Order: sequence, then structure tokens, then C-alpha cells
Amino acid sequence: DDDDDDDALKRLTARKQAEIDQWRTEHIKSGEAMDNSNFAPVQGDWRERVRRAQTERAGSPGAPASAASAEATARAAIDTTLPVKKPNLKKLSKGLPKGWQAFLDAASGDVYYGNLETKETAWERPS
Repeated sequence: DDDDDDDALKRLTARKQAEIDQWRTEHIKSGEAMDNSNFAPVQGDWRERVRRAQTERAGSPGAPASAASAEATARAAIDTTLPVKKPNLKKLSKGLPKGWQAFLDAASGDVYYGNLETKETAWERPS
């Protein structure tokens, strides 16, 4: 029974990942990704900011925090982040060869270029 549960969990995880990948691809193709914060990189190490804020509030490293104070701490850590300035992908896409479009790499925050017809990608602007 444990093997069946593990297999079911693996199938569910794979199906959910496929749904996420499909959603991401559709948003990139449609251009909706340009204005969607789900495609913007998180700046800095947010986990470290949360830990630091919890430590400061609790008074000692590793002290447990209640659920309410943990939520307040997380909110405070997020509120102190600087806004992320996203590049204007529509502007960067102008003048590209047919089929090419500018995209934002979620992991690095860097702009890359993709050809929607050939599925080719490049870090350097195509000419």
C-alpha cells in the first residue's frame, strides 16, 4: 500500500507540474507574463529576512514564534523589500526578427529572447 501511495503521489506531482508548465507557456506566448508578478524574480533572500525579523522580535536566535507573530514577521519582511523594477519587455521586443520576443528569466531577473515559432532561446539579442 505504501508503494501505491508513493506512485499516486508521484503521478499527482507530475500532473500538477505539467499543468504549471502549460500555464507558464500560455502566459509567455500570450504576453500576459510581462505584467504578471509570478514571472518576476524575488530579490534577495526573503527567507533570511524572515528569520532575522523573527529573531529580532523573539529576542533570541531560534526562539519559537506563534503563528500570528510569524505571519506578522513575514509580512514585515516582505513590506521592507524594495520594489522590483521590471524591464519593458514590449519595448525590448520591438525591432526583433519575425517570431522573436523578449522575456524575463524568473530565476536570474535577466532578459532573454525566445522565438515562439522555432522555440529557440538566446541571451543575446538576435539581429
